[in-house]
Amino acid sequence: MSGRQPIESHRDPRLEAMLRSALEARADAVHPSDRSAEILELSRDSGTKRPRGHRSVVLMLAGALVLGFLASFLWPSGSTTSQTPPTTQQTPLGGSTSVEASVPTVQTGIQVFYLGRDDGLLYREMRDLPTLGDRLGTAVAAVLNVAPQDPEYTSGWSGGQVNSATVHGDRITLDLSQSAFAQFKKRADEEKGIQQLVYAATAAVGGSQSRTVQILVDGSPNLPLIGKPDTDFVRAGAAGLGPLWVDSPQFGQTVKPGPLPVSGTADSSLRSLTWSLHKGEAAGPVAKGAVTLGRAVDGRTPWHAMVRIPEGTGQWRLVVATGATSVTRTVNASR
Repeated sequence: MSGRQPIESHRDPRLEAMLRSALEARADAVHPSDRSAEILELSRDSGTKRPRGHRSVVLMLAGALVLGFLASFLWPSGSTTSQTPPTTQQTPLGGSTSVEASVPTVQTGIQVFYLGRDDGLLYREMRDLPTLGDRLGTAVAAVLNVAPQDPEYTSGWSGGQVNSATVHGDRITLDLSQSAFAQFKKRADEEKGIQQLVYAATAAVGGSQSRTVQILVDGSPNLPLIGKPDTDFVRAGAAGLGPLWVDSPQFGQTVKPGPLPVSGTADSSLRSLTWSLHKGEAAGPVAKGAVTLGRAVDGRTPWHAMVRIPEGTGQWRLVVATGATSVTRTVNASR
């Protein structure tokens, strides 16, 4: 059987309708030339016998008018108003995509949420990642596909495709591939994984804390283990968050000797945070100090400190703690 397909099979009704509308609109705007009256006059008296040469002139003039119409449609004059291209573009995310020129090739400070290996609570890493569509798409794709830097964190997801990520009002809609849910064996695990997505998506979009997240699986609202939710998903609240986050520096980051800003957030119930700096695996600190707390927002208190990394190269261990709660960050000093 020949590989050729009938031309009819490639027809696109939407394209035909668009072209027909454009032709009709253009035809309404075209005005006959000054010689149209002559053509009409020549063709009006069809019963009068005219020389063959005269008929040729009429046909030539009529053809000129048709060509003029086509030329005015195909090559509009400079006064024709051009359509403004759309400023946004929805593309498949998580794979090979073409993105808008205005979108940077790297998104900085993307908030990616993971689960603590010991407590199953949510923790945050601030990451600089290659752009996948836009900031929302990049954040969601990172939750599905990017491993945490901190070995104390893990993820409920082990890979998957983001078909689309859109925002309409306060609703964020994420359409994920069926394969993204393959590793979930329990409903509770799927719920924790969805909270990773909810926090990453709402953080990427910003704005109102009342934003909700709808999760679809290849366009269907039925989730593999949860089924069809009665409502959209929202942030679970402070109870589901790790009590202490270190946002900067990130685990394994390379730093230079000298002042090193350290920052993060903590549950608002935590007070009197301190920091200590250790050489490698040494138990005793080479320096320590207090952490400055900011004003609490939505149950979380931002904090910061300035730690001085001694001269020389090697590995340093930074511990931020309050009581029995602590977080460790290992950094590598390089000249």
